[in-house]
Amino acid sequence: MESSSIPSLIQEWLASLTVKVWIRNHRNHQFRLIYENGRDTSLFSLPKAPMKKTGKYTIHQNNGNRFISFFYPNDCEILIWASQDAYVDITERLEQLYTFFYLIYQQEVIRTKDAELEHLIEGISAISSLDEKDCLEAIINSAINVIPSADAGFLQLFDYDSECLTVKASIGFNHSIKEFKIRVKEAITGIVFHDGKPRIFQTKEETFDEMDHYHISKANFDILMSASDGHAIKAMLCTPVTIGQKRIGVLAVHQFYQNGKLISRDLELLKVFADQAAIAIQNAQLYDELKIRLNEVTMLSQQLKEKNKFLLKRDNVHRLLTSLSLQNKGPASIISALRRMLDTPVFYINFIEDEYIPNVKGRSRPFSVEEISLIFSERREPVFIDVFDIYQEHFYLYPITDGTVFLGCLIVKVEGELSKIAQTTVEQGGTILSLEAVKEQTLTDVYYKKIHEYFSKLLQNEDPELLVLKGKEFGLNLSSYFCVALAEIPACSDLRMLEAIVHQFISTIKKNLKNRDMLIFGLNNKVTILAPFESPVELKAFTEEISTIIEERRHQDVLGVSIGVGNAYTGVELIKKSYHEAVKALSYLTTRNETGVIQYKQIGINRFFLHQSPEEVKDFSDEILGPLMDKEEINSELEKTLFSYIIMNRSASKTAKKLHIHPNTLYKRLKKIEETLGLALDNHEDFLKIQLAFHLRGNF
Repeated sequence: MESSSIPSLIQEWLASLTVKVWIRNHRNHQFRLIYENGRDTSLFSLPKAPMKKTGKYTIHQNNGNRFISFFYPNDCEILIWASQDAYVDITERLEQLYTFFYLIYQQEVIRTKDAELEHLIEGISAISSLDEKDCLEAIINSAINVIPSADAGFLQLFDYDSECLTVKASIGFNHSIKEFKIRVKEAITGIVFHDGKPRIFQTKEETFDEMDHYHISKANFDILMSASDGHAIKAMLCTPVTIGQKRIGVLAVHQFYQNGKLISRDLELLKVFADQAAIAIQNAQLYDELKIRLNEVTMLSQQLKEKNKFLLKRDNVHRLLTSLSLQNKGPASIISALRRMLDTPVFYINFIEDEYIPNVKGRSRPFSVEEISLIFSERREPVFIDVFDIYQEHFYLYPITDGTVFLGCLIVKVEGELSKIAQTTVEQGGTILSLEAVKEQTLTDVYYKKIHEYFSKLLQNEDPELLVLKGKEFGLNLSSYFCVALAEIPACSDLRMLEAIVHQFISTIKKNLKNRDMLIFGLNNKVTILAPFESPVELKAFTEEISTIIEERRHQDVLGVSIGVGNAYTGVELIKKSYHEAVKALSYLTTRNETGVIQYKQIGINRFFLHQSPEEVKDFSDEILGPLMDKEEINSELEKTLFSYIIMNRSASKTAKKLHIHPNTLYKRLKKIEETLGLALDNHEDFLKIQLAFHLRGNF
């Protein structure tokens, strides 16, 4: 009896009742007595199989005894027997008892997870042997220990000579399992090795259907059946064994006759264990290689000592840099550590956050951001660069990337050749900085989501008082004047690249407008800015600042940015108006395939045509000017004359002078134009049509 497993609150409630309480879970289908009370010593048998779950609980009888089963997640069941006197009291309080017993279930979950963790730690410790044969045998033995519901399994590694997965260690199978050789994509282990996806099969039917689906050969099927000594496979887990990005084998565990059930949690544990097993295998293989070399060539002993020193230094570097990352010390601390380890100047350009670390200026920077951007515009490999100034200096440039995304660059000043340990130190520093950048991007995405939610509420303006309070959290004074600016970055098929460009663009804006308490966030390929002003006259300066930033940063991936800026207003209710103006201003640029920055008020009369389709605008222009647009030279001359006449504000003398023709010639042409178009130039409405048609041709 484990009365200590029963919380005191439940014990107090059950103290006056003659009851017994058992528990069982997916690991073991045998009930375990955890509480009993009362003088009733009746002997009775418990249900042998789990009750079928029909709800939270069910009442049933077994050999005249009354039982109540309570069902909880992960196939956990709590069973209570009650004496005749206690039964009535208990059945009246089933819901309350279900809630009370939830505490016991949670304790059972914690106990199970503690046991799993203990087994996992024991398993990892057990596979630390550097002898490859011992290591492989320890792996499969420990795997069964990690997954208590399993009782057999094998480890297959890929053999490049035979191009098959071969069994290197097994448990629960006889010696004939060594003949079990699987081709890639064949059977369960072959497909797991091919696609790298772990799999779980909880029934015999699922397991054999999958083997058949991936065409296990008859020979291999017979070997498997023979090796299992006739035991039917009840369930199975299988996961790839991977070193870095390279799959080297698979680890499979089976259930023949154990009680309990294999669940997704077991598969997760096996995946974790397989990752550690891969490291152990790699270490064992490296150790075996080292032993072979030592046996073959004793003259290499000193070199091996140096290699060991290198490995120790590499591990020390890795531990130190990883520790700084885990402590969230930031890139500056990592660069400082690299400087100490390499004993040479080290710089870091973070393209995403627009940082230069350390923050030195001018000639103190060995390379400008523009130069680094140009060097790595078409390459992603490290490069040595000589710089000739007063003295010749030698630098090693190491790009920081996340897949195809260029995140930044490490700049290391070197004297002569870069040693292997120094090169490894730079590589490990680059890896840590890449992780730092990705981590920072993830946190920033979460922050952008919060800002976007708040901005959406600003546009709705449903609870102004709450919006004002929330605005203070973001440093906003909503009694100021505000304008909305909306930027669109050209779409990119590489979503990670697009995300990095958006982050980089926002960092550039924030860095150059650091005196403004503004809201700024990105969503897909758009960036929204809510900028405060003390006076609406500051809008012009703000627009010019944005334009200058875009122009000065053309060396980065902010080329092709279009930005629409709404007017400045005061009052939360008018933020929505400025936003819609920014949308229209941006639409004006994008429909014309133009980049740069434009204020809504700069659109002028064109705002009335933003929602007209290009075809409709063209039809109107062609309708008015079409007769002058054929290929005949005379009509082309008439079109040019009409356009000049409009530009010169209908001044005949200025138009004739501009075209270098006599005024009489001009009048003849104007007469011809009126006849061709069927319009009168001295008619105000006709002339307005002509002006508008020319304007639309040039702007849409």
